[in-house]
Amino acid sequence: MNMKDVIFVREGNRIIRLLTDDILFLEGFGDYVKVYRTTEKTLLLRVSLKRFEEILEKRLFCRVHRSYIVSVSRIDYIEHKRIRIGQTLIPISDSYQPALMRLLAIVE
Repeated sequence: MNMKDVIFVREGNRIIRLLTDDILFLEGFGDYVKVYRTTEKTLLLRVSLKRFEEILEKRLFCRVHRSYIVSVSRIDYIEHKRIRIGQTLIPISDSYQPALMRLLAIVE
């Protein structure tokens, strides 16, 4: 494991090691981000989605909406401008769709 695979985040008074492989997607709520993970409960962090976007690996994560960043490797499928990750449907906004399609390098 290298340091690009780990992010340290503050949750209340604790600093937690967060493995990027465990992140399914992130949902922004103003100055807070809810981190949905594969292993444990979700985390609610006092940080902006923009700040998370700056530190995440660009080819592994993609902003798909004003309120969402997804882990590309966790996408089950994309249909009707929505991404399915597990049981969750995440909207894709028109402004972020071209970047997502470039990143996925869709073969048609």
